[in-house]
Amino acid sequence: MYYFKDGAFYLDGLNVIPDGAVLISAERHAELMNWQAAGKVIIADVDGMPTLADPVEVEETPEEKQAKVDNLRKLAYAAEADPLFFKWQRDEGTKEEWLSKVNEIRLRYPDIVM
Repeated sequence: MYYFKDGAFYLDGLNVIPDGAVLISAERHAELMNWQAAGKVIIADVDGMPTLADPVEVEETPEEKQAKVDNLRKLAYAAEADPLFFKWQRDEGTKEEWLSKVNEIRLRYPDIVM
């Protein structure tokens, strides 16, 4: 049998069951896990029983969006452009190949207009 409290499940015999946890069947636990895998979130109802809800959509600020774009661009530079830069520095590639890749990455991850 499973227990639920404060958004967590506990398995009898494996976990210490906290005071106030509610008992649920293995079938109900499996059902909740399947719905969670499909995108629902598991929350407690007024009686503390686990129930399903739609996830809350949180709107990102322009600054948060820009930070994500900056991070993706930085990762792309490191993975794709930096190796070409170092090849150019060792006379194994050209400056044009490196700059072409840098420009391609800039176009792929443009700044967010704020």
